[in-house]
Amino acid sequence: MEKRERFKNIDFLRFVGTILIVFFHIIFLKGNGLCHAFLKDVDFYNTLLKNVIWGGLWVEFFFILSGFFMFLNTDFSMEFKDFFKKKVIRLWPVIMFSILLCMVLSWFDIVHYSRYVNIFNMLLINNVGLNFLNIGENSHSWYVSSLFWTMMFYFYLHQLVNKKWLNLIVALILLFSYSFVLHTNLLGQLTYFNFISIGMLRALAGVSVGYFIAEWYKNLKEEEKYKKCTIIENLLFSIIECYLFIFIVRNTVFHKIHYDNWLIIVLAFIAIILLFLLKRGFLSKLLENNISMVLGRYSYSIYIMHFLVHNILRRNFWDIHRSFVIAHPVFNLILPVILAILLGVVTYHLVERPAARYLKNKWFPDKGKKPKTLENTTIQPVGGGVISPLYSYA
Repeated sequence: MEKRERFKNIDFLRFVGTILIVFFHIIFLKGNGLCHAFLKDVDFYNTLLKNVIWGGLWVEFFFILSGFFMFLNTDFSMEFKDFFKKKVIRLWPVIMFSILLCMVLSWFDIVHYSRYVNIFNMLLINNVGLNFLNIGENSHSWYVSSLFWTMMFYFYLHQLVNKKWLNLIVALILLFSYSFVLHTNLLGQLTYFNFISIGMLRALAGVSVGYFIAEWYKNLKEEEKYKKCTIIENLLFSIIECYLFIFIVRNTVFHKIHYDNWLIIVLAFIAIILLFLLKRGFLSKLLENNISMVLGRYSYSIYIMHFLVHNILRRNFWDIHRSFVIAHPVFNLILPVILAILLGVVTYHLVERPAARYLKNKWFPDKGKKPKTLENTTIQPVGGGVISPLYSYA
């Protein structure tokens, strides 16, 4: 079987997005972040709080990427139960590990543990409208819950509806979802009218965008004219790539843009993804390397585990050693980011990767193995085309 294309420069964007979300939560975090706790003591933190308002929009970027890779790589002829299992393999083990680790640490009064809330987290239904707003130690997993069930919905939709109607339905979902969220609230855990989950709408909209990018990319690969461009065109693409990258990073975390429609950032996300898929500029080509790939593979574990780092530091260090934080404000911003990266790397190697291998062998025992009677048979990936649940995009 043909080997799937890998996008190492996209991996770099995933890693950057994850780190900026970690940074955003350290600063903001619904009033419990580091900068809120020292708002009156450190002027620098006060400035960060005013500028970091749109840092959470990087979640939209991950929804879009998830939709793109889902529709680009999924074999929709597989059974629903197999698709369900694949996504459980990809998403659930790290979530479960973070919950269990929080529970153990709570025995020693290191972190707080929400016993009943985490039942919903374990079942990945903590943000589909069946739970109240919670700000517990795993509240950031709302993203995983919304993404998981959105992918289940789109998988079924793709099987039930023909292509002509699918484009229209996905476009309408995209329009109405973003319109509703734009005029209400970006907080993913909010539920309106007792059943409209903001997190689900954001996931539906983002995955919808990813669907259209995947369709565009499939058509693009078939057109020879896009494979070559002049030096001037390369330079132009490079300028646009660099500008968009700086624009997004700066205006999500380090600067408050003077415009009240956050969809401008979503449009920038779409543009930079398209440019990195084209690989016509120097930046997208430069980042197409193995280092970017390695960084990207740790993104999911870093995202899931960073709340634990934040909660431990807030409860056991920042609240106790306030004078040290005031004296070293920059260090206390960088420290949790470094710790989150280290914990994410450890979690990937000790939990995410081994768990994925175990579940893959458990649920798909006859796939991913070479037949004994054939020496040069290509390994058949799980689910008709996925390289590995370790690398698949959530």
